[in-house]
Amino acid sequence: MMRFIALFICRKCILNLYLISMLCVQLLPLPSVSGFYLARFFVKKSLPSYFAFAVLGSLMVMWFVVHNFWDLNIWLGGMSLKSFCKLIVAGVVLALTIPGLALLPPKLKFLTEVALISHALLLCHIENRFFNYSSIYYYGLEDDVMYPSYMVIATTFLGLALVRRLTADSKIGSRAVWILTCLYASKLAMLFISSKSIIWISAVLLLAVSPPLLLYKYHLAPFAL
Repeated sequence: MMRFIALFICRKCILNLYLISMLCVQLLPLPSVSGFYLARFFVKKSLPSYFAFAVLGSLMVMWFVVHNFWDLNIWLGGMSLKSFCKLIVAGVVLALTIPGLALLPPKLKFLTEVALISHALLLCHIENRFFNYSSIYYYGLEDDVMYPSYMVIATTFLGLALVRRLTADSKIGSRAVWILTCLYASKLAMLFISSKSIIWISAVLLLAVSPPLLLYKYHLAPFAL
């Protein structure tokens, strides 16, 4: 079953090579200009150059997804592949935008916080669908695909490490740290309890019980040695 799906997707990609070759002359400036702006950002530390790179990079991802996966009649994680592609594109756009937002002046750090929280919510939704809705449907054929537990653990600790680093650099405030920590930690509940809504229940529970701990921590901070 999975081999048949993989072969069909490969054949679909091969059929798209002709279209890619026909459009390569038109699309070649896009990655070239994107690379130019990224290099300009590293050389001159120009923030507009980074956002130009983020916009062009997002356009390239959108084009690749639409031309290779948009028309496939596949259902996975309880949703169509087209809906999943929308989530992936949204995640990539946020991931490309967040580094630029983190370089903005401190008075605009709320933009970084909103983007990080949105990305964390999106990641929780995608992993919840993959982990708890393990079936895949493809042109009348159905199979089960298990989302690996180590991926949940890896994304959780990577997210917590990112929050810790941004906190140390004073890029996000204490409220954003609290929300992000609860969201990333709630994903671990999927590994122990089999429920399609456990991640959201855990997130709400952590958000409800953790404020007293945070208040106690910041209350004692001036007295710490």
